[in-house]
Amino acid sequence: MAALRRVPQEHWQYLNFTGIGQLAARGVQRSGALTNNSGPTATPAGISPAPTTITSTEEITSAGASATHDSASPAGGAAEGDGNFAWRALNTKDAQSVGEGAGISAKAPDGEWTLGEHVANGSKRSSWANDPWIATTRDRSIAEAFDSGNGIVKIDLSRVPSTQAEAWRIYPRVPMPEGKPYYYSIWTQEVSVYQFIPQDAIVEGP
Repeated sequence: MAALRRVPQEHWQYLNFTGIGQLAARGVQRSGALTNNSGPTATPAGISPAPTTITSTEEITSAGASATHDSASPAGGAAEGDGNFAWRALNTKDAQSVGEGAGISAKAPDGEWTLGEHVANGSKRSSWANDPWIATTRDRSIAEAFDSGNGIVKIDLSRVPSTQAEAWRIYPRVPMPEGKPYYYSIWTQEVSVYQFIPQDAIVEGP
């Protein structure tokens, strides 16, 4: 594995959604995209993402089948134990819903954003009207960096029946800004869940 280093400050402009600057500032390090000494467009060894643009969950199921229910991590592993786990920093809506035993719903379950639009724009205000995806991460330290005070939860992805996808496995590794879905998802080790995470899939926290 290539030696790790912090994300160069000149790349921070591409990591401009809430939490990413905090991650770089805290020294959370990732091998692979944006942190591999081979350069800003490097890919972890053995990864050849399919150059596919996903526009529906049906296409994710077919073209990105390897991205669903997969416990492998692009940067050395963050799933814990023998299961297929991910973490999420709760927003206020999430915290209330989890507290009521109702699980976690997307900001806009019937929204029309593609997976790529979610990864690139999920922290923008417009996501509340358009985003049917829920962001989770295989790395607990990343969830902790995104925590706004509502806590984090551990999720057993094997208990989540809805579509799950990792955009870095699906979208092409191309220069910014078109490469946002690839780079953002691999750097945060995101597993995107479509519409809903049931309460019984939440195994820890907040």
